[in-house]
Amino acid sequence: MKLKKYLEKLNNLVKEDESLLEVPVIYASDDEGNSYQEVCFSPCVRGVLDMNERYLETTDEIDSSVVKTVCVN
Repeated sequence: MKLKKYLEKLNNLVKEDESLLEVPVIYASDDEGNSYQEVCFSPCVRGVLDMNERYLETTDEIDSSVVKTVCVN
């Protein structure tokens, strides 16, 4: 999912129910929702060489050969 679509969905949720702005944000441990944890970290930009391979530690390492991603937790 692209950040644009993710943000759209979040904004729509809040439009429908503004009280959601005050609830905890959680994430599922897997696609079946076998367990949940609270999101602990703010979103950040990370560089990735390959989605299944190595993530880079800092945005200083990001150049044109690296794909920028947004890490949500």
